[in-house]
Amino acid sequence: IQREQLVSQLSVKNIPHYSPYSPHFTQITTQRESEENIPHAQDLFARELQKQGTWEKIQKQQIYVSPRYELLANLIVDQINAVFNLDWKTSVILDFNKLYELLGDGKFPITIYGWIDWIQDPSYFLEIFSSSKNTSSRCFWTNQALKSLIQKIRKIDSQETRSQLHSSAEHILHEEKPMIPLLYTSTTSFLHQNIQHSQKSKARKLEIRYMYKE
Repeated sequence: IQREQLVSQLSVKNIPHYSPYSPHFTQITTQRESEENIPHAQDLFARELQKQGTWEKIQKQQIYVSPRYELLANLIVDQINAVFNLDWKTSVILDFNKLYELLGDGKFPITIYGWIDWIQDPSYFLEIFSSSKNTSSRCFWTNQALKSLIQKIRKIDSQETRSQLHSSAEHILHEEKPMIPLLYTSTTSFLHQNIQHSQKSKARKLEIRYMYKE
């Protein structure tokens, strides 16, 4: 995915991002040249097709998308079609009952995520890949070595040790790529003095969208 093209057509506040963890947590130094190597991607794609023999199945795909991410999905699909000579098309799902039904059945070839760093620890993100039955991971991907690291991180308080384990976990995500980082942006949350009684967890107490005014 050519992230610069996505960023230029979405928002000036976005910046291209290449590592699995956010800039606050990442321990991997990634470069655009290695993460957007189109000839290498085409070669891997061709070899996998030859091994799997699935060209007819993959050549035409209907990519379901929620209205919120229609523009981003169209930009991504246009890039994929151009690079791999495919004929994918997007279809906006306006019926949210249908949307969640498709999500539960794992019928989304592509899912777009937005992660918020409101917890200063990457473990909440890593937990998504703790089990192949975790529906938050739309591809239902997991990895035994990663699961072992997650179990260790849960039991350890030492920040230095946790950081080392997270580094190993991030390298697995970077190598296997169950998800592909695209861009990073900043958001602003604020709390007015008259807003009280948070309805959500303490971790979200500074987010105005989870509050009401008496």
